[in-house]
Amino acid sequence: MAAILALGALIALVIVFHGETPSQEKRLADGSCLRIQEVTVGKNLSRTFFFGNRVQRFLGRITPEWLGSRLPLSIRSKWLPDGSVSLYMSSDRQSCLFVVTARSDRPAAGELGLKLLVVGDEHGQGTNASECLTTVDAWNRFQGWAVEDFPKNSRTLQLRCLASGPDGGLVEAAQFTISNPAYGQQ
Repeated sequence: MAAILALGALIALVIVFHGETPSQEKRLADGSCLRIQEVTVGKNLSRTFFFGNRVQRFLGRITPEWLGSRLPLSIRSKWLPDGSVSLYMSSDRQSCLFVVTARSDRPAAGELGLKLLVVGDEHGQGTNASECLTTVDAWNRFQGWAVEDFPKNSRTLQLRCLASGPDGGLVEAAQFTISNPAYGQQ
């Protein structure tokens, strides 16, 4: 019986900690890292993102608030995340491609603000741009983008993140290739 419980716990840990798809991450010119946090298709997106490492984020999701607030600070600071942010985006008219980006390792000075997300298929066709819809905290760690008209018949999408350049124009800060969550849906 103990062996079955241990095997079940091991399988659960593997699923929780290694079952997440690895996110794509790019180092930007200011030294920060830009990551594609989530990509989904729908009429709205509502998420809460916990800070901290993978174990802290997992424990933050499963620990009731009343229990976390009663834990001693020494345990809480080591095992639970040090905060969270919530993001909500909506499009009343039609389904959108919602993209959430996350920034880490931001320098204290030299702000690199992402202004535009350009989405196209793997051949550069069907390109559409979107300005940042929402920034959820003062440190610009999470930004949400909504693109209404995007290529739906392509297996992959190209995401190009543009930022303000030194001359005031836009320059490409990062480019990602992602799976199209709308591919095959009618």
